[in-house]
Amino acid sequence: MSQFNIDEIEKHTLSGLKDFQRATVERVDYLFRHNQNRVLVADEVGMGKTLIARGAIVKTARLKIEEKDDLFKIIYICSNQNIANQNIRKLDVTGKNAIGSVSDTRLSMQHLKITEQENDPQIKEGYIQLIPLTPETSFRMTSGGGSVQERALMYAILRRMPV
Repeated sequence: MSQFNIDEIEKHTLSGLKDFQRATVERVDYLFRHNQNRVLVADEVGMGKTLIARGAIVKTARLKIEEKDDLFKIIYICSNQNIANQNIRKLDVTGKNAIGSVSDTRLSMQHLKITEQENDPQIKEGYIQLIPLTPETSFRMTSGGGSVQERALMYAILRRMPV
């Protein structure tokens, strides 16, 4: 299971929040503890959404540890790749996540990426799987052919289908 001190991480993370940010983190924690599976936090620019997300990640990590989960996933949706690249490292609360380039996180490739990462011991040690999505990586259409990896995935799937 996890190789980090959740108590220290939670204390450090929450101590840096303003009251309204902490209240949002507590609300997200409450929702998850009462069977909510997804939460969207939205606010004006500069209000600390990334800090709130970091706090929510720590609280959710504690919950998942209590539930004896061995890995949990966080989908981080961001407006562009530059902000995602900057913030994804801020959201790595354990400092143990193997975070590659946000540019290789196309929506169509997430099942493959998630499967690869679920079997990666380094990611399991980090306990939290961060999955960034941006309009550029998720919704931008190329000239209709997709990326090389997407075409390879489609070929692999089609090859396994009976004729």
